[in-house]
Amino acid sequence: MSASMRPREQVSPPLRSSGSGRRRRRQATRFAVLICSGALLVAACAGDDATGSGADAGTDSGTGSGVDSGADSGVPTVVTSMSIWADVVENVTCNGLVQVESLAPPGVDTHTYEPSLRDRAKMDDASIIVVNGQGLEATLEDTLDVVAADGTPVFVIGDHIDLLTAADSEDDQADDRPDDESDEHADAADAHGHDHEGGADPHIWFDPVRISGTLDELADTIAEATGLPEAELAACTQDYKDALHDAHTDIVDLVESLAPEQRVLVTNHDSLRYFADRYGFRVVGTVIPAATTAAQASIARLEELAHVIDHEGVVAIFGDTTHASATLEELASQAGVAVVSLNTDSLGPARSAHSTYIGLLTTNAEVIVAALQSGGKEQ
Repeated sequence: MSASMRPREQVSPPLRSSGSGRRRRRQATRFAVLICSGALLVAACAGDDATGSGADAGTDSGTGSGVDSGADSGVPTVVTSMSIWADVVENVTCNGLVQVESLAPPGVDTHTYEPSLRDRAKMDDASIIVVNGQGLEATLEDTLDVVAADGTPVFVIGDHIDLLTAADSEDDQADDRPDDESDEHADAADAHGHDHEGGADPHIWFDPVRISGTLDELADTIAEATGLPEAELAACTQDYKDALHDAHTDIVDLVESLAPEQRVLVTNHDSLRYFADRYGFRVVGTVIPAATTAAQASIARLEELAHVIDHEGVVAIFGDTTHASATLEELASQAGVAVVSLNTDSLGPARSAHSTYIGLLTTNAEVIVAALQSGGKEQ
């Protein structure tokens, strides 16, 4: 099968709720309790997570050794917003020509990461900063603007790819609906907080083909900012592009083992649309109706999603290892489907199967395919 971009499949529409009013009232009461308890759980977890937030956190959240800074050692420093891009930069720069520091460390959700004063110092000292863009680093945007104004180059990976937007999936769903149902869904979606203005989906790393297409420009920009030899970076970049192509091909072959009707996804937040677009899946619903874990589901949204799960024969909801969700767990329990955790917004621990970008891609694909093949049962 060709490794080129596959045609994007239509995303099926959420369905209108049906059934008795008594059942809907009971379900609404359960979801109301879940939303409140889920919010408390997230708040408690946030207090325990080592996110590096606060001026006096005093911890080094980067991926470097922390023994010498780039300035002290004479090695250029590249700062990235998240661990995924730190691994990409390390490969592009031949795994040693620069010191790479990730602000949000592995295991921390970049959506909600709060930078510290130490993070600001890292950015001030960097030769170049590499970020995702498209709203992922909302808490960093003001600082990035100041650092860029002071002359530090900021490479925004999302500015160099063909982006998917929230409107893409909404438009695809509307294409499959009768006109009256499309109008009803539009009204309901506005009430649920959907972004019908077409905000960009930031989860660009789930498409290795798109990311591979940015790497030559990334390498050139790093060479210009650091003075490193362009030819050497170009050779390492090509090797990494070849590795990404092999990973992409492996995922294509893996997905081929799934029947088309099995390629149906429900996720905790809207994180897998690039994966779905590339590999021929349909995202039929999300617990959190947004591309960030900082948002919150509504009762009406959860009721509708429960009916979608039943109608589509969904066997699993794919959650995030960085975001605890009592709402997701209870919804899955009520719907009789499994919860399967993925590393969506961060690399995993060192030496784990998903401690590298390529490992993240292939491991997630293996978990998704295995869950769908087994009907959501544990392997």
